[in-house]
Amino acid sequence: MLHTRSCLLMPHQQHQILYLFASDCRVALEVTWSAYQNIIDA
Repeated sequence: MLHTRSCLLMPHQQHQILYLFASDCRVALEVTWSAYQNIIDA
């Protein structure tokens, strides 16, 4: 799911991503995922 473009995620998958990133210990994962999304959108 983390390799899927954010615009292609189903609503329940988007909620799972938000839940995953809700923890402060996963900030690095969120930053990496955001950078990846920017790269594949380019």
